[in-house]
Amino acid sequence: MKKYLTILITVFSALFICCTKNDPIEIVDPTRNINDSIRHYGSIENIWLNLTYSEWFTKLDERIDNDGDYRGLGQVFLIISGSTNADSVTVIDYGYGLYHEEEIFLDDLKNFSMDTTNITKEPVSCDWLIVNPELELERETKISAYKNKDTLVIPFKSGKLKLNSYLLQDTTICE
Repeated sequence: MKKYLTILITVFSALFICCTKNDPIEIVDPTRNINDSIRHYGSIENIWLNLTYSEWFTKLDERIDNDGDYRGLGQVFLIISGSTNADSVTVIDYGYGLYHEEEIFLDDLKNFSMDTTNITKEPVSCDWLIVNPELELERETKISAYKNKDTLVIPFKSGKLKLNSYLLQDTTICE
C-alpha cells in the first residue's frame, strides 16, 4: 500500500512540477494606443482636468482609382473621456491641414466623452509608401479647458502608431 501511495504522490508531484501556468499572451495592436490610467492636469488658476480614458488609432482608407493608381488617406483619430471643473473643453483637429478647435460636450457634472475626433488626415501614395514602408505616424494635439478668463492647455501625444494597410499586402500595387 505504501508503495502505491508513493507512486501516486510521485506521479501527481511530477504533473504539478512539469505543468506550469501559461501567462496570457498580450496582443499588441500597433494601430492603437490605449491608456485607461487616470491622468490629472491642473493650472495655478485652479482649473483642473482629469483624463480617465484615451485611445488614439489610425485608419487607412485605400482604393485603386480609375487609372489603376493606388490612393490612400491616412487618418489619426482620438477618443477621450474624463472630468473637469472648467466651463468648456476643446480639442484641436487639424483635419486636412486646417486648424479647428472642436468643443467637447460637458454634462451637468462636467464629465465628458468624445468619440472620435479626426485629429489629422494625410494623402498616402505609392511614392510615400516607398519612402515610408513602415507606415508609422506620431501625432500631437492640444486639449484646452476654459474657465472664466483662464485657460489650461494640455499638449497630448499619440505615441507611435502604424497605419493598417490591407491593399499593400499585395506587393505588386506600387510597381
